Amino acid sequence: MNLIVNIPFMEPRNFSPDIHKIMESELGEMGEFFIKKQCLELGIMPTFITTRDIPKLSQALSEAMQDFGQDKSKRVVRDMHKLIRSEKVESPG
Repeated sequence: MNLIVNIPFMEPRNFSPDIHKIMESELGEMGEFFIKKQCLELGIMPTFITTRDIPKLSQALSEAMQDFGQDKSKRVVRDMHKLIRSEKVESPG
């Protein structure tokens, strides 16, 4: 009996450009530094950030940004989580 189902394989979406835009809008050029540092600590490739990476990365970025104000850190988390929701809306099924 063949149990393999013909389901299309979807490559994970790379949210790195979107996250870089979010961080740049909040911190300017320093946003890049924050992304690289947090990704390094979490074992995430800063050039390929997937849906699975966003919750832990957004939390780490939010905590790292506390010195810049709670509003900025909250916006980063909110905007990064919007990316996850947008992917769910766009995905077939």
